[in-house]
Amino acid sequence: MQPKDSEDAPSASPASKANDFEPVKGLLQPTALAAVAASKSGKSVAFSGNNQVVLLDSETGVFKHALQIPEQDITQLNFSANGKQLYVGGGSAGLNGSVYAFDLQSGRQLFKIADESDSILALDVSSDGKLVALGGPPKLLKVFSTADGSVVHTIKKHTDWVMTTRFSPDGLLLASADRFGGLFIWEAKSGELFHALSGHVGAVHDLAWDIDGETLLSAGEDGVIRVWNMHHGTLTAKWDAEVGPILSLDRCASATLVAGRDGLVKAWRGPDDLIATYDAKEQVDHIESVGELKCVVTDSAGGIHFLTLPKLEPAKLLHLPVHSEARNELFVRLEKKSTQFELELRERERLAKEAAQTAASELANNGSMSQPATTPEVQKQVADTQAIPNSQGTNVLKLRSAIQSEIDTTAKALSEQVAQRDAIKVRLAKIQKMLEEKSQSVAETQAQLERLAGMLELAQAIAAPQNADDQDAENQSTGITARKN
Repeated sequence: MQPKDSEDAPSASPASKANDFEPVKGLLQPTALAAVAASKSGKSVAFSGNNQVVLLDSETGVFKHALQIPEQDITQLNFSANGKQLYVGGGSAGLNGSVYAFDLQSGRQLFKIADESDSILALDVSSDGKLVALGGPPKLLKVFSTADGSVVHTIKKHTDWVMTTRFSPDGLLLASADRFGGLFIWEAKSGELFHALSGHVGAVHDLAWDIDGETLLSAGEDGVIRVWNMHHGTLTAKWDAEVGPILSLDRCASATLVAGRDGLVKAWRGPDDLIATYDAKEQVDHIESVGELKCVVTDSAGGIHFLTLPKLEPAKLLHLPVHSEARNELFVRLEKKSTQFELELRERERLAKEAAQTAASELANNGSMSQPATTPEVQKQVADTQAIPNSQGTNVLKLRSAIQSEIDTTAKALSEQVAQRDAIKVRLAKIQKMLEEKSQSVAETQAQLERLAGMLELAQAIAAPQNADDQDAENQSTGITARKN
């Protein structure tokens, strides 16, 4: 693997600048770790942190430094076989997903590959470092070349989210499994199907190859460990791991390691041959062997447990650093926002009350409506809201839970005030509509009267000449009669 400015580095999406090691940023509070990986030598362990990958010296227990991964949820971590590179998979759910490669000598970003439409849920690197396999919600298994970032294979066999993928130690085979229980073995070079293995009920969460590469172990939601022979594609053994649904699985020289939702970690030699049990007290999300003498376990509360192998005896319990200053700064910001919110809310309440009173007055002037905005219930709501104490100066450690309660109470009161105001507006609108309808009726009557007056004038105008003609005719008739006489 070469740095990004080498001719051998992937060219599909080069890094814009070097990404050297960063100081470890503390978490605001202990939290579950989405991804964990250990180098083959066991000297380094990587954890997902606060938009960082935090690197731990497993011998000293010191968090050395971090790799910055801005604006990405880190979901997968993998060391290269030689331990010199770290591959980081992640993205934003439903939006994007990519894989970053870092040089662990300098912390420099070597390259970025893949431009997926969803986050990366499954990731592995071949032993020679030439291929990267990944999968996720799109139900595709993709294999990329680390030489130029190109897509080598796009496999569409899965019918549900691809949850895990693993190259065999010799790099000849690639296993992948999905949320529906599908488990497939592929020829890494050609991408052709090698075996389709059935039997799992529910999601398959993890896979592990035996050291010789001739045996694959699979485990998942059904809580059963299954052992598969790769020569024939047959199931050679299976047993209940007794840890509930299995979330993580690993294989080392001395044992098969499993961990699950029940908070238990177990080391097995095989069916009916349990070596040891460790109770983490919390759901165990990950287990990784760290060299041949110990393993690391992470739980849903953020605990990092180092255990000896194969007896699973506690050796060390760690947590990623929690940044109390950053947490206090957050509380101060929340307090300021809460105070500002209260002031704005009270001003809005005042304006709403004035508007309601004005509307009620207008309704009263129109002669028929009561004043709902000044009912005892509304007055009590306003008084209750105004009685909310100013949170400034309260105990910072209690602010976090108090803020939401205050916001909910005041928001509810404001909502009811606004509803009252809206009801008044509706009534005013109805009255206005009635007035408009009456005005329209008067206007129509006036128009009809004007039309009738016009018609009358027209009739009179028509009748006037006719009367004159009749008078002339009468006069002529009188004259004729007189001459006859």
